[in-house]
Amino acid sequence: MTVTIHGNMSGREYDAALALQPVLRDLLQDERNEARIVVGAFTPGFGEVEEMDLLILAKCAIPVPIPATLLPEDLQAKPAVLSDFAIAIEVKEHSPDRIAFDGTQVKVKYRHRVTGRDEEKSATEQVQKQVHTLREFVERHRGKGASPWWLSALWLRNVPAIQIPSHIANVLGASPTPVDFLRVLATLGYQGLRWHMQQKKWPKAYLSCCKNKDQAKELIGAMDLFTRKLEPSPLERGKIERITKRTVSREMPEYLSQVGALLLRFRGRGGAGKTVRLLQLAHKLREDRGARILFLTYNMALAADLRRLLALMGIREEFDQATISIRTSQKYFAAVLRAWGMAPDSEGVTKQVYFNQLEVAKRELRDLVAKEDSASLRKENVWKDDPALINWDFVMIDEAQDWYEYERDTLTAIFGPGRLIVADGVDQLTRRDGRCDWLATVPTDRRKSVNLTKSLRLKANLCRFVRAFAEEAQLEWDLEVNDEVLGGRVILIFGPYTRPQHDRVMSAHASFGNKPIDALFCVTAGGGAEGGGIAQQLVEWGNKVWDGTSEDIRDTYPDDIEQFRVVKYESCRGLEGWTAVCLDFDRFSQRQFMEGRKRAPDSLYQDADASARQFAARWGMIPMTRAIDTLVLQVSPNSHVGGILRRLAVKHADFVEVYGDPL
Repeated sequence: MTVTIHGNMSGREYDAALALQPVLRDLLQDERNEARIVVGAFTPGFGEVEEMDLLILAKCAIPVPIPATLLPEDLQAKPAVLSDFAIAIEVKEHSPDRIAFDGTQVKVKYRHRVTGRDEEKSATEQVQKQVHTLREFVERHRGKGASPWWLSALWLRNVPAIQIPSHIANVLGASPTPVDFLRVLATLGYQGLRWHMQQKKWPKAYLSCCKNKDQAKELIGAMDLFTRKLEPSPLERGKIERITKRTVSREMPEYLSQVGALLLRFRGRGGAGKTVRLLQLAHKLREDRGARILFLTYNMALAADLRRLLALMGIREEFDQATISIRTSQKYFAAVLRAWGMAPDSEGVTKQVYFNQLEVAKRELRDLVAKEDSASLRKENVWKDDPALINWDFVMIDEAQDWYEYERDTLTAIFGPGRLIVADGVDQLTRRDGRCDWLATVPTDRRKSVNLTKSLRLKANLCRFVRAFAEEAQLEWDLEVNDEVLGGRVILIFGPYTRPQHDRVMSAHASFGNKPIDALFCVTAGGGAEGGGIAQQLVEWGNKVWDGTSEDIRDTYPDDIEQFRVVKYESCRGLEGWTAVCLDFDRFSQRQFMEGRKRAPDSLYQDADASARQFAARWGMIPMTRAIDTLVLQVSPNSHVGGILRRLAVKHADFVEVYGDPL
């Protein structure tokens, strides 16, 4: 038999895998049988539990007999054998006095990092969630119905088996034997065995995690999904170096001394480096203080991008360890509402109805906690039942200006203002009309605002071009050109985005050592948009694509540096690329103009068209500030925004290239 270990070859989980390896060898018996153990399998963006301590997939060419004594009485009518299995095992090393058995639940005690008190967490619920996560993850990558039937178990490495109640089926005790492991498999696989037992034409009952022989053939191959190693692109490697560098900026010690006492706000326009500063600060707090940081954004594409970055940095989320956790605000608030029993039911309603109900529930939650503070809230049973919701030392809020006041007030009540660190994008609003001021409810002596005025993302030429566009649109734009980062070019495409143009742009992109993942395509989903099908077009041109416009994909991140990233304009904020390609930029601008026109009807004091043009221009500044080196804007020659770009091309002919016929 062959039992191999894959994944993270260090830490307590790896030690557990080494201890389990001989147990599986003795269980599988025949040398033709095979099992693989994955340590620290990661399923980014899927479910509430993204990391598994141990995954085991096993295929028995020679089935292993299951003794009748391990089976319930109603399953002892015919011989039973183990054919194959897939199981997730959560490893706990708590001492017996820090583990409680409550009915069928196993609860473990953790020392709360904020309050210092012991709190319980259900380990049983944790492993049950893993089953759903694993199934969804495999089917997303391999197709509907491709996932094996996953089992899940707990391994209490410091609890003798004799101390584990016999009615709790999914728990291994200290020093498990092959028989102990087989008993767990047989008990958890009861329904499958029972079904096979009823098939009169079969002389044996098979315990299998596969639906058919074809799936059984591919079972071990499914392990590749969990052992695939992420490779950073040169651009990502540079970003990681900036975040993790030991020599900190002059201001960093001051920031570190203020967090915990003051609400800290970084304020600046697109490209000023707000998100990078948050990540630099989060990394220092994690490394130097052992802090747990919750990073919240409402942008799913950005959340996926940041999860990939943290995965490349080797940062994983554990309940009682220092970490940085990236979550969308929607998922976080939905979890809080569920804890309070206030979450709306998503079954049987449209997504829009559910989202509307969610906003109503968030307002009600704000009213509920309005008279509370973080200390009094932690005395509530709801928080004791789900400590993962508040077990954070600091909470970082991205694009804080675009949040709602009731979201701000709820987080302030739960965590207190001193543990909040926010990034404010000034006037880049996508969710609402007015700005959310996070300093408004905090006394002046408990808040600190840091204004960022110099471009850290855009090279000098790009910054000049964006400033010129803002002037044409009569927008206030005070982002200073960073003359320490010279260069940059703008490409204007009048007409369709063709393969020759694509090859030309990406040839220059690659000449700097960049990979496809370092490019970002922004598209509009409007009817008739030529760039709306760019993901499929890129595939037809022989490329790989991560299509963030798809609801099935956008909560995951690219797992291959050869993938081009495609997102909707509405989801591009916070993202960046060495090359940013903005397709149908004029159509996107026109759509925002029409939206602005609805919001600003004609009045005696305001010209609605002028207001709508500024509204559209502010939106346009978001994708225009995504590029580091090369900004590509594709428009129709006769569009309004095309006319603006033609004028700018003449003024900045030294670094603006024009493809197609601008008329």
